[in-house]
Amino acid sequence: MSADLDTLRARADAARDRRDWAGAALAYGQFVARAPADAGMRVQLGHALKESGDVRAAEGAYRAALAIDPDNPDTWLQLGHALKLLDRRADALDAYAEALVRDPDFAPARQELVAAGRRDRLPEVAYGPGAADRIARRVADLEAQLAAARADLATVCAYPPARWYALRRDNPLPAPPASQPGPPLQVVVDARPLPPAGVRLILESLQAQVGTDWRLTLLPAPSLLDHAVSLALRDEPRARIVSRPEDLGGDGPVVVVRGGGQLAPHALAWLALAADRSGAAFVHTDHDHVTGDWREGALHREPCLYASPDPLDLATAPPPPLVWARDGTRAAALSADPATSLVPAAAKGRLAHLPLCLFSLAFPATDPARSFEPEPDPPADLPLCVIIPTRDAADLLEQCVGSLTRLAAAPQHLSFIILDNRSHEPATAALLDRLRARPNVQVLEHDEPFNWSRMNNLAAEQTSAPLLVFANNDVEMRTAGWDARLRRRLAEPRTGLVGARLLYPDGHVQHAGIVLGPGDGRPVHEGLGAPGDAPGPLGRWVRPRRAAAVTGAFMAARRDLFVTLGGFDAARLAIAYNDVDLCLRVRAAGFEVLYDAGLELTHYESRTRGHNVTLDRVAWDDAELAALHAARGEALLHDPTVNPHWTSFGRLPFEGLRQPDAGDALAWLDRQVTTRPAAGRSSPPSG
Repeated sequence: MSADLDTLRARADAARDRRDWAGAALAYGQFVARAPADAGMRVQLGHALKESGDVRAAEGAYRAALAIDPDNPDTWLQLGHALKLLDRRADALDAYAEALVRDPDFAPARQELVAAGRRDRLPEVAYGPGAADRIARRVADLEAQLAAARADLATVCAYPPARWYALRRDNPLPAPPASQPGPPLQVVVDARPLPPAGVRLILESLQAQVGTDWRLTLLPAPSLLDHAVSLALRDEPRARIVSRPEDLGGDGPVVVVRGGGQLAPHALAWLALAADRSGAAFVHTDHDHVTGDWREGALHREPCLYASPDPLDLATAPPPPLVWARDGTRAAALSADPATSLVPAAAKGRLAHLPLCLFSLAFPATDPARSFEPEPDPPADLPLCVIIPTRDAADLLEQCVGSLTRLAAAPQHLSFIILDNRSHEPATAALLDRLRARPNVQVLEHDEPFNWSRMNNLAAEQTSAPLLVFANNDVEMRTAGWDARLRRRLAEPRTGLVGARLLYPDGHVQHAGIVLGPGDGRPVHEGLGAPGDAPGPLGRWVRPRRAAAVTGAFMAARRDLFVTLGGFDAARLAIAYNDVDLCLRVRAAGFEVLYDAGLELTHYESRTRGHNVTLDRVAWDDAELAALHAARGEALLHDPTVNPHWTSFGRLPFEGLRQPDAGDALAWLDRQVTTRPAAGRSSPPSG
């Protein structure tokens, strides 16, 4: 019997699929004659009868199906459609209303009643606050599913950092938007350090350029003139060989290629577009390294993915080998050491960065040695005041004050303001009494609920010291001469805030700057949990550089700027994100936030307050984050130090790599134009 039914079902479905409605009705009718309790097949019979023109018989099939399964809203809907075809509109409206009785959120039936102008026929459960609440919950569920699906898509589209070669293999670089062709670009190469193979790579990749004509000026080593590659240069009418460094460059813009390697096919077109769009004096790009196999082709590795222009970062990062310069007379200096031109250009807002890997080094140039250390000291007697809110944990506080004093280069110019926030342990009282006896320590009683921002603001009002340090009581200084280092950093006119590298007691990284925008958009500590010797992408965890934000666990500022900006936001950000908020305001005022990896502390994190593990604390944290976003907008979600090649996984930044498209690259470039620093500021802005 079952085999016969299966055969009938297959015959009926096949007739339906080829739109043989009469044959389908016959086969479905034979099926339900043998299996009269199958409501689904009676519905299929109704469909076939309706399509074949026998609508009255279709009505009967639907009603027979409802007699078996009266709670199926779709069958009531189909019955309503049949009744509407029979011009029995009142009965059709009854059927649609019955469908909504079975499922108040059954949208097709609701739409039929609304389209008929009979919203009054909607059952009470199908409209009003109850129905809206149900649908709103469903929308929220669907939005959550969509967000999860998008996150999954971003995850599978990203490549592990170790597989940069696969990203380059699978994803061709985007072409720039179409534009009117300009004059040929002058490309200059000081090829004296390069082997013939390096020169050949440059020449062949220039000959493969798309969308832009070029002229090549090359300064070779004498031995190159006896190599076969010199014949290729001689046969290329767009190339010329010069014999002196001063013959490189000249009037008008130039593209300086430094090191032997390959330009991407659209490299020159992209550089011309970026220069025109940004109006910058210099444009540099990302690059990687390449090794070749004569059978397998190029294997790309070790990408150098830069932040948006930052003088300190450029002074210590690997120098870019592909640079466009508006003034061709700078070609020789750029060839010798790009940093000598790019660092001051970045400081003046005259440098643009295009986040595309447009050059692949096969034979890197020899780079001059650079120091990570700050410039010589400003006056060593510049007073510095350390502000420390505390509650009990006397051992931590004593260790904090002791390490800062012991490792200071000029402890005689160091003062402390300690805010005691309702400590009650005898050991704390004894320690505070001992600290009060010191001439450079002031202890303030703060008998109020915990408000980190308010406590620090009150303390800042009690000192006239030109330099302020905000420190948690659970940090221990590890860097000798830390105060002199801060004086040097804060003497830089463009520096507004300085943060430090923080390690857990076991030596793992706790903070190497704060990253904005990864995952759900919540600010996160960079390098969190990484081994202490991990350099991070492009060495960013061990180099001094600009940061989007730094933690208030140890943060230094000039007092005049802190006061001008109104201090920490004690009204909206009592506990969390007050440090990020201040960093965003400092940057909006035209100053830089600096992460100095040479300042290193141990952080015994949150031993006095604890972590956000209760529902109340999580809810408070979320509310303060919402307040920060309401105040600062999209600035909270954009990090100019994180190249758009990088993606995050959850709240972990730098977990994956992707190929930016043309829109990503142009958006990154345009954002630099609108956020260029105010060059040379030596005092805070007014107002």
